[in-house]
Amino acid sequence: MATKIGSFRHSFAERSKERLLSRKAYSELGLSSSYGGEDDGVRGRFFRRMSDGILNFWVGLRETSVKLYEMGRSDPRKLVFAAKMGISLALVSLVIFLKDPLKDANQYSIWAILTVVVVFEFSVGATLNKGFNRALGTFSAGGLALGIAEVSTRAGDLEEVIIVISIFIAGEDLHKLVVKNFRDVATSLEGCVSGYLHCVEYERVPSKILTYQASDDPLYSGYRSAVQSSSQEDSLLDFAIWEPPHGPYKGFNYPWRNYAKVSGSLRHCAFMVMAMHGCILSEIQAPAEKRKVFSSELQRVGTEGAKVLLELGSKVEKLEKLSPKDILFEVHEAAEELQMKIDRKSYLLVNSDNWEDVRRAKEFEDPQNLIDVKDNENKGLVINSLSETWDGQNPNISVEPSMTHWISSESVLKKPVSWPQLSFTGDTMLNEQESRVYESASSLSLATFSSLLIEFVARLQNLVDEFEELSKKANFKEPLDPSNQPKEAVGFCTRLFRCFH
Repeated sequence: MATKIGSFRHSFAERSKERLLSRKAYSELGLSSSYGGEDDGVRGRFFRRMSDGILNFWVGLRETSVKLYEMGRSDPRKLVFAAKMGISLALVSLVIFLKDPLKDANQYSIWAILTVVVVFEFSVGATLNKGFNRALGTFSAGGLALGIAEVSTRAGDLEEVIIVISIFIAGEDLHKLVVKNFRDVATSLEGCVSGYLHCVEYERVPSKILTYQASDDPLYSGYRSAVQSSSQEDSLLDFAIWEPPHGPYKGFNYPWRNYAKVSGSLRHCAFMVMAMHGCILSEIQAPAEKRKVFSSELQRVGTEGAKVLLELGSKVEKLEKLSPKDILFEVHEAAEELQMKIDRKSYLLVNSDNWEDVRRAKEFEDPQNLIDVKDNENKGLVINSLSETWDGQNPNISVEPSMTHWISSESVLKKPVSWPQLSFTGDTMLNEQESRVYESASSLSLATFSSLLIEFVARLQNLVDEFEELSKKANFKEPLDPSNQPKEAVGFCTRLFRCFH
């Protein structure tokens, strides 16, 4: 389906094409690294390659020396740490030459060297912490290895099979982690949009959320798990790239790094969900009446965005490519509809009275505009009448039931928006000007939430591009066409059974 020029879908498609073209730039230029034509002799090519190798080695050595100098000048602790590490290794290596009085110590010298390499850190606290973790991990791994060995020996002929199968776990864990992140971000997105439209507010923000610690809040824990999984993905990636082909991960050089890229693009989208959750935690909140105006459009964008995330997560789990249908069509249409609604109802997001006063002052300064004053006044009256009519029709809009299934009841209280009772200037009560300032800020919070949701939709394009690159490199299977699926044969017993269920 052709997209309209200037629409959201058209702009997103153009950006996607630019990214794809930038990746193929060098291949399309036809650049090559050949050394001369067919007339060059074998000797000439040999000396040219040798001279290029020497030159590249010298350039690399010089660049490395400059980087080492810059590193030492920027952070002298690294040089001190390197000196300490070298001295420690030299002293530990002397254990090899000990004959008397420690006759049995030299056979364990290699473990002392490995301990220094693995455990030694910048500070004493970090060294002790890492040493304790390594010791505990070594004992745990040893016990697990003994257990697997015992199970394999009792299995008889399956001993070798059990030992080999127990190795391939890192790649599967990385695959499951990426799928889990998709579902968590989708849950947080739906919860944030639904909670914002239902005017869910925190009576007191939990201290764990303020300090960015783990919490049982599903809105918070969903996107936080995706954001915090970067280090876990890196460690699993380092192990997975060494695994030979096994199970559904066929072929050598399996693109495990593309899994990390897909998760990174998802994390880029999760940052917008984090910002939207920040709007719910904010002290300044938009009135429920104004949220009601944009509720259907905001809800549709949130629902369609969550559907895209769940669909991509399902495709990753099944190792399946995307269908020919544009997966972003519905969410782009929803975002464009939201933008058009904001454009039509923009007077609800600004202080129209001040805007009209400034415009009238500018018009009176220019004598040529005096003729159009009456027309502008009529337009201003139309805008004000629309606002007054809308406010009169919606004096008290009831808020829907509480979202206790999204946020714990201990920290959430649904309450109407209340303005601060004290003035910042030291007065006991707010004056009229400060009240208008607070009212404008509350309207802008609604505009902020809407713009964050639209930005989330814009970032989905990069996520889809990364997934398509992964599906091509990993050779995912083609999606199944529902129209070509064989129909299930339904007999009399099956129909009778379905009648009672």
